[in-house]
Amino acid sequence: MRTLFIAAGAVLSVFCVSIVTAQAAELTLKQKIEKCRTIKAERDRLTCYDVIGFSGGDGVAVPTEEPSAQVSPAKSREDSFGAERVEKSAEKKETDELDSIRSKVTKVVWSPRKQFAVYLENGQVWMQKDNQRVRFPEGDFTVEIEKGAFGSYRMIIPGKTSFVRVVRYK
Repeated sequence: MRTLFIAAGAVLSVFCVSIVTAQAAELTLKQKIEKCRTIKAERDRLTCYDVIGFSGGDGVAVPTEEPSAQVSPAKSREDSFGAERVEKSAEKKETDELDSIRSKVTKVVWSPRKQFAVYLENGQVWMQKDNQRVRFPEGDFTVEIEKGAFGSYRMIIPGKTSFVRVVRYK
């Protein structure tokens, strides 16, 4: 009988220790989730949650933010102009968006439908959206691309009085 009580006590103590350990693990899981919630970058935050989910709550790898290369703000804003269709990202829009850009044309390519694609010096590629006939000036020239109504873009060619509707391809 005495051994029965000792065995029952041992089982009970193991059970109590496992409950306390489980509660401690639950607290650390909550702490890990809270740590993930504080991460600002969406992709890093999602990675943090994935690590918690796949590891069953064991260990959390919080991605550290790497120092990004110093880029002039005007150049990065110019690169992102019209990229809404190219990058389908969920990032928040900046409040100081550009209304237009100017860039030198490096190459003009014509399609079989007599529509053009303009390659700009900044690396962007813009394609004609309508079927308007266009003649470009000879030699080097600079175009201006400005925002139109309802998210459209218009290209203004030097020496022309009208504009051509364009869409950013790259």
